[in-house]
Amino acid sequence: MSEQIYLGRWTDWSNGPVVGDSLTMSTRHATYLISFIATFDVWVASAAWDLIAFMLHQALTIRAPKNAAAHQIQVILRNCSTPVAFIRNAVFIGWAWRKRSWRITLKIFILALLPIILAILFVAAGVGSSRIASTGDVLLLGNDCGLVNPNVTNAADEIQIQLGQGYQNGMRLSLSNGYAQECYTNPFDTQTAQLDDSDVSRINCQGYTRGALNYTTSTVDCPLGNTCAAPALQLDTGLLDSHYDFGLNQPQKNRVLYRKVTTCAPLVTDGFSNNEFSNVGSQENVAVYSYGNNSYQPTRFGATGLIPSPNATFVYSKNTYTSSQTAYYMMCVQ
Repeated sequence: MSEQIYLGRWTDWSNGPVVGDSLTMSTRHATYLISFIATFDVWVASAAWDLIAFMLHQALTIRAPKNAAAHQIQVILRNCSTPVAFIRNAVFIGWAWRKRSWRITLKIFILALLPIILAILFVAAGVGSSRIASTGDVLLLGNDCGLVNPNVTNAADEIQIQLGQGYQNGMRLSLSNGYAQECYTNPFDTQTAQLDDSDVSRINCQGYTRGALNYTTSTVDCPLGNTCAAPALQLDTGLLDSHYDFGLNQPQKNRVLYRKVTTCAPLVTDGFSNNEFSNVGSQENVAVYSYGNNSYQPTRFGATGLIPSPNATFVYSKNTYTSSQTAYYMMCVQ
């Protein structure tokens, strides 16, 4: 899986085209952006209050005689540079006039509601601006994903590539086994669950959009007739969503559903295998299991030896250059 992160604007389709509109930046550039937004928020709040205070001052300016409270309100509208300062002074004025005229006090408190609402809005905006920066989902470029297509020029290169691919496949199997043991034991949903101190060893399970895919198990009849040594176990994933389960970020119209059903059963080996590891051609430590004709049969076995048998359904090798006890040929029974 590629670990190259896309930097720029993109859409997280889990949250829709509006809320999911995202911008991924480096830590350095994100710090600059957050600092700018915080400064810009303070400047906008100050400018908005200056405009509102001027409009209120002009609206309350009349030629008719006014009481002292009206003049006091005009003074604080002219001189208070922030809505919080105006609210504080308006409360003091209203409290001072409470015994002389409750109507004046009520008008002053009503007038103070506008800057109170404005102050609440800009405090909420300041808190909300901190949510701009998050360590949530990112978009991977995937430039290094795909199959290797080597340019083979001679037989020696072909052998070397096959040996390397065998070792790589063995490493994948080993890593996959470790991941399954770690992340499919008491699996958790990485989108909702949080790791606690007891789950520190499972930090690798957060590498995918889901740490573990859901599946159900059931016991079924042997799919290969009477060759099963015990009842078969069937694993069914149900319908998996390409977006939510596999992390392929796409709008609803481009998503697909995928289902995987696998049936496993221990097979009777008596009469179907040599039951020992021996040499097959130039290959050492090879066990051959033959249960029927193959629907797929490569022309060569491993790097140099021929296919041991046209009925070689499963070939198992202990060769060290692939990996310890790695099966590298599985064929389908017709």
